[in-house]
Amino acid sequence: YPNSPLFLKMCDELGLYAVAEADMESHGGIDLYKAEQYEIGKLAVHPLFADAILRRVQRSVIRDKNRPCVLFWSLGNESGYGDNFVRAAQWVKQYDASRLLHYESSIYPYPNANNDISALDVMSRMYASTGEIREYFEQPRKKPFIQCEFCHAMGNGPGDLEDYFEQIYQYDGFVGGLVWEWCDHAVYAGKTPEGKKKFLYGGDFGDFPNEGNFCVDGLVSPDRVPGNGLREYKNVIRPVRMRASDPKEGTYVIRNCLDFTNLRDDVEIRWELTRNGEVVQTGALPEQDVPPHEEKRVDVAYCLPQDGRCLIRFLYLQKQDAPYAKALSELGFDQFELPVRGSFSAKAAPEEGGLEVSEDETTVRIDGEGFQYEFSKPEGVFTRLNFQAAELLEKPMEYNIWRAPTDNDRNIRLEWEKAGFDRTCVKVYRTEVRRTERGISVRCELSLTPVYLQPVLHVRAEYTVTPGGRLEVSLEGKKDDSMPSLPRFGVRLFLPERFDRLRYFGFGPQESYTDKHRASYLGLFESDVATQHVDYIKPQENGSHFGCEYLELAGPEAAVAVTADAPFSFNASPYTQEELTKKKHNFELEKAGCTVLCVDYKQNGIGSNSCGPELLKQYRFDETSFAFRFTVTPQNRP
Repeated sequence: YPNSPLFLKMCDELGLYAVAEADMESHGGIDLYKAEQYEIGKLAVHPLFADAILRRVQRSVIRDKNRPCVLFWSLGNESGYGDNFVRAAQWVKQYDASRLLHYESSIYPYPNANNDISALDVMSRMYASTGEIREYFEQPRKKPFIQCEFCHAMGNGPGDLEDYFEQIYQYDGFVGGLVWEWCDHAVYAGKTPEGKKKFLYGGDFGDFPNEGNFCVDGLVSPDRVPGNGLREYKNVIRPVRMRASDPKEGTYVIRNCLDFTNLRDDVEIRWELTRNGEVVQTGALPEQDVPPHEEKRVDVAYCLPQDGRCLIRFLYLQKQDAPYAKALSELGFDQFELPVRGSFSAKAAPEEGGLEVSEDETTVRIDGEGFQYEFSKPEGVFTRLNFQAAELLEKPMEYNIWRAPTDNDRNIRLEWEKAGFDRTCVKVYRTEVRRTERGISVRCELSLTPVYLQPVLHVRAEYTVTPGGRLEVSLEGKKDDSMPSLPRFGVRLFLPERFDRLRYFGFGPQESYTDKHRASYLGLFESDVATQHVDYIKPQENGSHFGCEYLELAGPEAAVAVTADAPFSFNASPYTQEELTKKKHNFELEKAGCTVLCVDYKQNGIGSNSCGPELLKQYRFDETSFAFRFTVTPQNRP
């Protein structure tokens, strides 16, 4: 596939397997007016193209016949099947029967043509779902299975890598898969006056036809900067995997995922034990004699803490310098929770002083010792939070179900927009204020409703302000059953821009989602808001953190801390989701002038549906009834 033979020379030297593919692609056949799906194969049966197809395959094989990295020959890509490819396949088998032969497009045979597939050695698919793969292996089979394209790495993605690799390890006949693709393709167009690189894609040049940013779909950027998708992939394909046997006793099982190398020759294993995010114990395993594809039980000598949020992380390190990695480079990791009672917790604010409440037709005012809060009855949220003379909100809080669509949302976003998720308005039906043992409670019943459509969600909200100024939030949502999966549900707070220091306990330091968090691990992380933004060439949802138990966002004079009854997601960004939705290029983005904090009960997963199958069911936000309880605690800064 790459024009330069230097690529295959590099594969030889580094030990990378390659599929050498003749350059063949005839998508134009199905773009013809009133064309049927099978007409992608028109060239596969047309006599005019018989010699051209054969010669391309011959040149590919003859050029690379002495390359040891080549395990497969491929007849081409997405060109249908028929006589011309049968002839080419037979030639390959006569010329070099030592290698396997592959051609995915054989599953698109041209009607009434010679569609003999006996020369093809594998069953090849693109973007088969995990369900389809399971069905394949549940039936009697003669050929191994390969995903010649899967896990589409476009924009914020892919999100389904681990699910496929669980099957690769489960089924002996599952050869593996090839992530589409290595690099983003976009044209460098210089820099903005602020020094930001500009990359352009289809349609930016007045060109027709084009596919927009559909070629910006790689694991690295056009200038080869690694992306979060590559970091995710790296840890999914780690050479070692561990599983916990008896973590209380420190017993684990190591599996060597390498094909030829004993772990003792190439991999060093270290571990670190954390309590509430702080490293409290470290160690290294002795040299592990584990042959390829085998397992071994190990005992790890740690002492379990008495309490707290405790985890152990095993790090797999390159043992010595290699052409592809220096000694002690990280090859991957595994993390396990330890059976210790306790959870991550922060210091609680003192609960002293009295509360005063007043209300009129539109506003509820709550005054405490050093704070004044205002709640809008028409909007069903707080519009002002003043704590110790610090204004915590630049504009009113908002209920939030929209996210800037990722590239992998390109199909579901059509349903989201049709259902009006991007333009909901709040309608409050009833508001009740009362004094309770915990403080002042404001209850309201409301809906999130798009203009001219039925309500998406009915919400019963209760906000309790405690004497110390803590805001306890309870949201019960009921979604219209006919509506598609929600992008997310939570609230959005617009804090002053100076609130730019972030501290959280959750999956980090990379962005993380329910189906895309293998490059991240549970820990206590500190960052600033600006670096949380992941600068995808085409702006989209980014920078979320999944599985969070504590969040603190601080400015110079005050901070807000967020906790919840169950792990939640959040992202903190200089940009609104409306801005990320609207702009076509990252260099066009304009900051919001505030810190936008999204506190989410849940987000829809990422998947790879820009080209691959629908998002797996377990990662969809399909719930029709749910409850989200969290607490916002304002804090003084020392």
